[in-house]
Amino acid sequence: MTGMKRRLAFVALALLAAVAVQAVDYGVELLNEIGINNADETDWYTDHQAALWLTVPFDRANTRSLAVEGRLYGARQAETEDFKGYLNLELFRFSYSSTPGTIAHISLDAGRIMVQDITGYILNQALDGAQVHGTFAFGNVDAFMGYTGLLNARKTGALMSADDYRDMESDVPYALGAKRLVGKVTAQFPQLIGPVDLIGELTGQYDLRDKFESDQSQLIHTGYATVSASGPLVERLYFTASGTWQTGVLKTDVEYSETAYLILGRIDWFFAGSGKAYAEFLYTSAQDDTFTSFLPITFQSAGELFQDGYGNLWKATIGALYNPLEFLNLDIAGKFFMYPKEVIKDEGVYRGTELLAGAMFLVRSDVRVRCEGSLFFPKDEDTQYQASLKAILDL
Repeated sequence: MTGMKRRLAFVALALLAAVAVQAVDYGVELLNEIGINNADETDWYTDHQAALWLTVPFDRANTRSLAVEGRLYGARQAETEDFKGYLNLELFRFSYSSTPGTIAHISLDAGRIMVQDITGYILNQALDGAQVHGTFAFGNVDAFMGYTGLLNARKTGALMSADDYRDMESDVPYALGAKRLVGKVTAQFPQLIGPVDLIGELTGQYDLRDKFESDQSQLIHTGYATVSASGPLVERLYFTASGTWQTGVLKTDVEYSETAYLILGRIDWFFAGSGKAYAEFLYTSAQDDTFTSFLPITFQSAGELFQDGYGNLWKATIGALYNPLEFLNLDIAGKFFMYPKEVIKDEGVYRGTELLAGAMFLVRSDVRVRCEGSLFFPKDEDTQYQASLKAILDL
């Protein structure tokens, strides 16, 4: 009888293990890209990535789950002959969601998660921390607190000081980067004024480098207050408008103010069931006696070949996305870059124009191929170009 019980227990455990294995969703993504770049001189480059991801639910209702993604990078850059590789943990997120109720619904994400501010231009990267989302009768509230110091310096995103950029120069597979404490609180009030949604957000970061190092050259602490409104203008036409005020300090041998602002406006026109056209205007403060250049937490280049960030910039973008066939996605955009005010006397404010176009082909359900190209026409300089072919395989 004891032997029979053991066999039954073994069968039961085997069945539970089989159910658990079937519940886990996992896969591998392989990306290979080859292209030609003519920024300084004509050269070819390659980019290779291999990602392993999995999602583990802890209950049948999927109110608790774990998502993990790790990625191996390898690339030959256009400006160098070296082939460099490194590892990165892109995602390690534990998610919890309470049972929806009539009064409130609370959800939690903790671990290494993607975090973005409401503009997408201040904070847009992975961070180690926790985020709470609450849905209430009056609207939605989000709160996040996290840390950047455990991120790979090659993929940190948080590039604000000269020390942060020096961290990126490491050749080791996993080097630690900027050490910043980052926080964000967001309140959304749907349809507060007719069909218009209003969002208010406070974002900030505190530089902790001096707590870990004794030879830092700069310390930067910044805070951002953003107000955004969005909603429909007419059928299929939507607008977004926001303004951000930045305050902070930069400490070297002396202390400098970091006071700046960002103004953003956008129109989206859904001209077809599978097509969208858009126009966006972005303006950040110019450096003068009152304001400094806008300094976001996450550095993002404002263009593909135009490599400057969003400080001291006036940028206009028009573009369109279209899905004419089930297996084909097309996109095109034009970007116009200017200074907010004349930097050099009699040189004007115009900096250059960039044109981008791409096509994504769904060859099979697990194979995608993307062709893309860009042209940059800098003021008083030679035209730059880039073209690439990218293949993505999902296993």
